[in-house]
Amino acid sequence: MELKKRYKWLPMLMGLVMMVVGLALFLKPGTIADRVPLFLGSMLLFIGLDDLIFSFLTKDYKIGTSMQLIQGSINVMIGLVFILKQESSLLFLGICFGICALVMGAIKLNLAVDNYHLGLHYGWYIFDGIIRLIFAAFLIFNPIGGLTVWIMISGAYLIISSIDIFIATIVVEKLFN
Repeated sequence: MELKKRYKWLPMLMGLVMMVVGLALFLKPGTIADRVPLFLGSMLLFIGLDDLIFSFLTKDYKIGTSMQLIQGSINVMIGLVFILKQESSLLFLGICFGICALVMGAIKLNLAVDNYHLGLHYGWYIFDGIIRLIFAAFLIFNPIGGLTVWIMISGAYLIISSIDIFIATIVVEKLFN
């Protein structure tokens, strides 16, 4: 309890950071979308370099280190492509997210059919599946615009989550005082 009182500002700080990031995502989605391949490429490049360095410095030549060498090489190559070909990478990411949304929408509709046959509630699954399919079509046929909308939705989610953290922190603070 004493530790909780000492660090009671941490949730508020996390909420503030989430609010700032959420506002940036919501208000400047195009700018953020343009930077996504650069961020992902940089992360993949550093992860790949770390894997390569570790696999070369490891004295034991086992299957794990050779797999890490392969994984590191692939991460470095994909990272470089994302960094050097950002617009193409953005299109690729949008289409990949669209395909994932398409698959998830189909799964949700399949769950709705299964629940219908089992006599369970299925309305939410139909709604969720249709929303995912619409979003999938938007991402597949307009990948950059779809990513921009996805970034805005992520920003709105972070804003709502930060408000939730602020309220929860205040309520918990009142409960323990």
